[in-house]
Amino acid sequence: MAKIATAIRSSSAPICGGLANIQLDALQHLVTKHVKDAALADITSKTDFSVTSTERGVLRWEHAHIIAALDVLNTYQTNRSAKSRPHILGCRIGMRSQYTNDPRTKMVELLKRWLRTNAASAALEEDDVRCMSSLCRDVLNHPNIFPSRNKISFMSSIAEVYHHLQLQLREVLERDRTCADLAKRALSLSRNLIADALSYLLLAPTDLKQTDKLPSVEVVALWQCLPSDSHPLPNRVDKKLQDIMQSAWNTPCGALIAALLRTPWCVRLFDGAGAQEEAAAAAIADTSCSPPIDALKTLLQTAKESFNNNRCKNSGLAGVLRKSDAKAAREGYLKAVELVFELMYLLGEALVQFHRVSDGLGDYGMIRIAPWLHPFLEALADKVQRLKKSLKDLHDALDKMLVVPRARGQSVEKPVPSNTMNQRAHAAIERAIVSRENHAQSLLQALDELRSRSAPERLPHLMEGLGDACMQLQGVLTSPQFLECVGTNFPPLPPLCPDAVPEAPCQQARSTAAALPDLDNRSPPLEIDADLGAAVPTSSFTVVATGAAIPTVSSGAAVPVATGDVQLRWVSEPAIQEPTSLTSSFASSMLSGADRNLDKSIAQVTPRKQLAPAPLALKAEVYRLTTHILGGWRRHDRRCLWLDNGTLKIGCKGSMTQVKSTIPVQEKVDDCSCLGESTMRLVLSMVPDMAAADSGVMEHKVYYFEFLSKHSAATFYSEIAKLCANRLGVA
Repeated sequence: MAKIATAIRSSSAPICGGLANIQLDALQHLVTKHVKDAALADITSKTDFSVTSTERGVLRWEHAHIIAALDVLNTYQTNRSAKSRPHILGCRIGMRSQYTNDPRTKMVELLKRWLRTNAASAALEEDDVRCMSSLCRDVLNHPNIFPSRNKISFMSSIAEVYHHLQLQLREVLERDRTCADLAKRALSLSRNLIADALSYLLLAPTDLKQTDKLPSVEVVALWQCLPSDSHPLPNRVDKKLQDIMQSAWNTPCGALIAALLRTPWCVRLFDGAGAQEEAAAAAIADTSCSPPIDALKTLLQTAKESFNNNRCKNSGLAGVLRKSDAKAAREGYLKAVELVFELMYLLGEALVQFHRVSDGLGDYGMIRIAPWLHPFLEALADKVQRLKKSLKDLHDALDKMLVVPRARGQSVEKPVPSNTMNQRAHAAIERAIVSRENHAQSLLQALDELRSRSAPERLPHLMEGLGDACMQLQGVLTSPQFLECVGTNFPPLPPLCPDAVPEAPCQQARSTAAALPDLDNRSPPLEIDADLGAAVPTSSFTVVATGAAIPTVSSGAAVPVATGDVQLRWVSEPAIQEPTSLTSSFASSMLSGADRNLDKSIAQVTPRKQLAPAPLALKAEVYRLTTHILGGWRRHDRRCLWLDNGTLKIGCKGSMTQVKSTIPVQEKVDDCSCLGESTMRLVLSMVPDMAAADSGVMEHKVYYFEFLSKHSAATFYSEIAKLCANRLGVA
């Protein structure tokens, strides 16, 4: 550092090779820290990142701030010049230089390459923008390494690029992936997991060598060779492939896989609504056979009885699984088949319907049905975990009994799977559960992210924006300037809410409730309390809606179904009949609602007099943060926080219901502060042990919690700060 400082203080000296090496090393360290793209990771190469054209090089752009940052860097390179040491009449002579290979040029060219690549990208990722923004911010921490005599300097240009990237990051966050995108991704990962699980169960534990003649063992390809009896899509039958697989489907193992492929939810999951209509027509035409669901249950029961009694001849199982000591492996195989059956039902019957809601109504629709969605996602994730474990146990058993002994040249009970079957099965199980980016793990991550994006805490912000847009739109469409612009032929527009709404203090919330349909048609009354930061109105309101019932939620739990300055909560917990089927009740009450009259689904707001507001009860999902070994923060685990009647409850790791610690805020919280917009710091007084308790010694424990939204962070911080202020007697 002393050498760097000495070189910098010699401002009149030209940039020497030593300082250039220091600059290059510093920039390379920052690039390695922030840049994930391997093509941009090494700026020390003498041939790469040399100076390029200062023309924009982008015909059309999608992101204004990225193209502006690119223009900033091109301007810097155009105007960059060196100053010579000799003085002529008191002035230095300006000399143009190409700077083809110096550290500043390499850094600028790296940024230009990324900016040109992403300026026209319609799918700009938040992480990519954040990484480049962080890189520029870190460069700004080293002004002494990059001295300059030019007005448009390297550091000022990087600062301007950083400013534009920060603005671009805000835009990307506003257009973040929606629940529809996440539901679509979850469906895609589910299809991959189910397809590979079926392929593995068809190939690995069996001796069905007929599959070697099939060009593919994917679900949509296996439909071609299913037997004609009860075929879900008879128009797709391939007679030649049917003849090849006829004997395989007649075995108990083959019949189980064929029954899974015939189920209606398998058709819906893998081939959409068009195939579903085709399958329904085929089912009406063919009334001679039992329904696929009943057939599958019968086959499972028959196979269990046969395998338990060691009647495995002509079962389709490989020889090692027919032995009496392989009973546990056979049971594991049947358990995996049953789990695939149940998982396909959850995906094909329910998740596809949730996706339809999110596709049609966006994040708003998914948040409003969160009382249904979140329990379903937990059940679905549990089923994926169980299938993953079952397949892993079966895979380990087959490796131990069949694959490893066979590779060592030991004698193995015949019949055995062919080499083609082994290769296909190994590839399928690798993709499904073994590889680092396996389908099961990726699906669990997608479900967790979908749960976060559909958290009710996001609704006030989403509704606030939608309500404001509706109000402004109504003002524009009824303004004299608009009517003058469109002419006299423009028809008169009906109001968004045909019923008169009484005057109330919460005007914005009422306007939004009138503008947007009440999607879940709640029947119990809802009490409106003032949101944090707003005064409690002298009169409260009750939102009354009629329609289909929804699942019961906990008494006192905040259900933010309105917007703006209000928050809705249950007044009581009436006995609500839960729907008997997610698909039937959900589809009838949610999806067909678009065809009803708008005035039947709009919440009606009526005044209630002298109703005391209920005590504020808060709940939020948070990440507990810890310091990273390389600096900064990392997410340690995920849990829930509750705040009710002055008591803060910290949930157990990964649980949405179990409580680990109960903390009286006024007694135990020593300090509460905000770090940024969504992170809260808590300092608690704890008694470390009994000896310390006797001596009066207290220990401080510090928690850092990252909330899923700015709103929930501000809400929790405001309430805890109020309680702490009351204890200290602060107004």
